Amino acid sequence: MNKHTICFVAGKSGGHIIPCLHIAQQYKKQHKAEILFFSTTASLDISILSHSNIVSRHIALPLRSIISKTWWGYTQVVWDVLISCIVSIKTLYTCRPATIITTGGAVAIPVCLAGFIFRIPITLYYLDVEPGRSLKFLRRLATTHYVCFKKTALMIPNAEYIPYPLKYNQQDRIAQRNAQQLLHIPSHVYTIVILGGSQGSVFLNQCIKNYVISHFFHNNRIHIIHQTGSHDATDWNMFYKENNVHAHIFTYQDNLSHFYSVADLIICRGGAGTLFEVKFFKKRCIIIPLVTSTTDHQIANAIAFTEENPLLYTWLAEYTIRDNPQLFFSLIQHNISQKNL
Repeated sequence: MNKHTICFVAGKSGGHIIPCLHIAQQYKKQHKAEILFFSTTASLDISILSHSNIVSRHIALPLRSIISKTWWGYTQVVWDVLISCIVSIKTLYTCRPATIITTGGAVAIPVCLAGFIFRIPITLYYLDVEPGRSLKFLRRLATTHYVCFKKTALMIPNAEYIPYPLKYNQQDRIAQRNAQQLLHIPSHVYTIVILGGSQGSVFLNQCIKNYVISHFFHNNRIHIIHQTGSHDATDWNMFYKENNVHAHIFTYQDNLSHFYSVADLIICRGGAGTLFEVKFFKKRCIIIPLVTSTTDHQIANAIAFTEENPLLYTWLAEYTIRDNPQLFFSLIQHNISQKNL
């Protein structure tokens, strides 16, 4: 085996790739190793990894998911699995890395299976409360398990509990007043930061749009920092301008430390990475977990955080907001009143 090469694999989600890159950075620094990184061919994966200077070699595999809504879609899944396995076996046979490390995603399956064939040690990082399907599948093949939630350790008895691999440190956490000056935000306003994740969130965007046009909103007292994502066609600059709202809008940004520092309230999804970052910056947070047809793990994350600190965290389900949007508006107003107190 090549002790100077370490293989990392993650894909299709910033929640998988970004912490995996942070772990890779730590390994590169400690072991002076070359980093081999497998991801999917998704544009998000390519974009994030293209901006990384720690990866020595990047391999993009076509396998994005092992789930399909149609029977003919599974023919494509089978083909993607086959190609991904062939490329993984060929690459690992040539490089023979010292270990394989993954934070999850379907793309990890062919890489770890190839690694198991070559008896390469496999390390799994469970970043969410409930392990994803890929990590559950790979659990028996792995030699080392790390968990970031104590609840997860109960499900995996041989796992080691570690802090979540954050990319921020104490120097990134500056005083709110300093962040206000850097971002040219008046000190008397209440700053709400909306984070929909690396791809944004159309649902969160609609929630905020409804809040701004509601009678609860006071545009002279609130400043909004809004991650809209790339999947929303709304002209947000025009929307905020028409409603006389001071707002900072962006689709994606790698470093959010100033936004975290300036925030009075953060509204976000239930991805573990975002929640641990909110915790690091010690901010109040309304969590609206994402639920899809294949997973609801963000609900477990949200529950774990609100149980740990109910004074800082509150979570609301999407269907609750749809049925009673004023409950969401009132919750924001409650946080504003707590700030005033």
